[in-house]
Amino acid sequence: MRCFAIGGFLVVALGVAFFSDSASSAGDKTPSDKAIIEMCGGRLRKVFDQFGAPIDVYVSGTKKDSVSLDYGPYAFRVLDKTVRTCFFYDDWKGTIKGIKIGDDRDSVVKAFGPQTRAEKNSDGVDDLAWDVRDLDATFWVDFDKGNKVKQVSVELK
Repeated sequence: MRCFAIGGFLVVALGVAFFSDSASSAGDKTPSDKAIIEMCGGRLRKVFDQFGAPIDVYVSGTKKDSVSLDYGPYAFRVLDKTVRTCFFYDDWKGTIKGIKIGDDRDSVVKAFGPQTRAEKNSDGVDDLAWDVRDLDATFWVDFDKGNKVKQVSVELK
C-alpha cells in the first residue's frame, strides 16, 4: 500500500511538471468557488488545464492513498486521477456558496437550513454537513472553538 501511495505521488508530481508548461495563466487569478466545487469528479488533467500547477503536492488521505494539490487558499484531493474533494482554507477571501470563512454557525444554518449530518471535530465542536445532490457530494463546514467557520470542503460520496 505504501508503494502505491508513493507511486501515486510520483505520477501526480510528474503530471504537474508535464502539464504546468501547457497550463495558461490559470494560476494567476483566483477562480470562483463554483469552479472549484464543480471540479469534484473531474479528471487530473482538467485540474491542471483549468487551475495550472499547484503550489505544493503531497500524499494525503486517511490511508495515504490519495494526493493533495495545494493552491494556497484552496486545494484538491485526488484519488485514481479523479478529484474526490475540494477544500477552502482560512485564507480564502471570497464566499463559498454564500458563506465566508469566519462566519458564525447561526449564519451558516440560516443560509443552508438544517444540516443532514453533524460530526465532532478534534476541538470537540460539531462540524456540519449538507447534501449536494447535483454532484452526489457532501458540503462540509468545519468550525473552530468559537463556532466560526474555519474550513469548507466538498467531498464526493
